[in-house]
Amino acid sequence: MDISLRFYSAITAAVILMTAICLTSPCPADAKLCGDCIRDRMALHCPACAPPLRCMAQCLWGGGSRSRCVKQCDSGGAWARLWSCKRCMWSCKCSCTSSSS
Repeated sequence: MDISLRFYSAITAAVILMTAICLTSPCPADAKLCGDCIRDRMALHCPACAPPLRCMAQCLWGGGSRSRCVKQCDSGGAWARLWSCKRCMWSCKCSCTSSSS
């Protein structure tokens, strides 16, 4: 497997895992804080990330392999790159982590 493909596969997996953890983590004070964070980041701070992350979700939940989904969704310029989306969405992990403590 090409090194850049492995790199993007790892980034994609991290973004999906981070999103899944945020959406499923118990938040005793406000259970919807993580979902709100993700929605706000995609709507206000990272709007260019909505298409590639939506593409990844549909591809993976549709049974596609991670490498195929990365090739399909890391579009090389048509959308935001998955790496930049990971950096933009990263603050939600902090929000979700702090809400569960």
